[in-house]
Amino acid sequence: MRSHDFSSEILNTIWQLKKEGYADSTLKAYDSRLRGLARHVNMDNPEAVKAYIASKNTWTNAFKEGVVRAYNHYVKYNGLSWKKPKYKYSKKLPYIATTEQINKIISNCRRKYA
Repeated sequence: MRSHDFSSEILNTIWQLKKEGYADSTLKAYDSRLRGLARHVNMDNPEAVKAYIASKNTWTNAFKEGVVRAYNHYVKYNGLSWKKPKYKYSKKLPYIATTEQINKIISNCRRKYA
């Protein structure tokens, strides 16, 4: 387990991204992902981080990509270097309601909207 608290390094990373104009929602997501990593792995060891991310079988590739993106910023602003892993993911098809479901929705609407 780790013995160092990475809160100040994570805060520095988020602050640098804020100065670059990243959206608050992006900063919140990156902060959450970095703090989650810091709870389980030494953030100053990129190979350990890479191995930890790869070992998470319950995470989708899209989520892993988001964690890698957040950690990549951490590496950049804390003077580390690493070779970023690539996670390929396919976008899901949008949900399309059946004709029966659409008819149920319409039948439950007021006459004005139906």
